[in-house]
Amino acid sequence: MPDELEAFRGEPGHNDVRDVAPKFERAVLIFEFDNHTFAIDAAAIDAVVAWREPAPVPQGDAWLLGVLQERGRIVTVIKHPLGRTETCRFTPSRVIVCSTERGLLGLPTTVTKTVDTVAFEQEPIHANSVVSSIGVVTYVDVAELIKSLLG
Repeated sequence: MPDELEAFRGEPGHNDVRDVAPKFERAVLIFEFDNHTFAIDAAAIDAVVAWREPAPVPQGDAWLLGVLQERGRIVTVIKHPLGRTETCRFTPSRVIVCSTERGLLGLPTTVTKTVDTVAFEQEPIHANSVVSSIGVVTYVDVAELIKSLLG
């Protein structure tokens, strides 16, 4: 008597693994800025500190908010986590301090949520939105961000 489910089992000796869209997992910090959710690699983060108004830099670029001193180090704080020139409609609550080849970079954030391993449906690309295990997030790649800011 034929097995009615045989057509769904595949070839004899074939294991029962189904093709699934690849997942890309990364340890990231999830944060919000101006009601948008972002993810940044946890390895890029040096510290998360309380918000202090950065000192302005005369004749600084449009994306630059200013600089602040953190534990004796100078942190360049940008206006937007993607290097955009618009300013947040809300007062940031923290600064995410990232280590880069060019020094310390500070990203403003209105809410920091969690550091966790998150699965992405596709390889996350800087400044693009991607579906993840926690919902849709915009991915921030610090190295790519520096390239876009400094050319």
